[in-house]
Amino acid sequence: MIEFILQIEPKVAKSHLMLSQLKEAQQKALHEKGCLCYEIFINNNIILLHEKWENQECLDIHLSLDYLKDLKQSMRENLIKNFNKFILSES
Repeated sequence: MIEFILQIEPKVAKSHLMLSQLKEAQQKALHEKGCLCYEIFINNNIILLHEKWENQECLDIHLSLDYLKDLKQSMRENLIKNFNKFILSES
C-alpha cells in the first residue's frame, strides 16, 4: 500500500479554481483501479490531499493519465504557491 499527503498552498487568487480542479480529479480517481482513498481537506488557505493506493503499479497508472498530467501542468504554471509531499506508508 502507498499512502501519502500532499500539502498544497495555492496562490490566494486561485484557491477556488485549485479546489475545483482537485474535486474533479477526486471524482475520477475514486473510480480508478487500486484507489483506496482520495480525500481533500482545507485549513485556511492550505489544501491537504490524502491518497492511498493499493500498490505502486496502480499509482503509476493514475499518474500517467491525461487528466492528471493536465492538472499537474496547470498547478505548476498557474495555481501553486507552495507544495510538499509527506509519505506515510510504502509497502
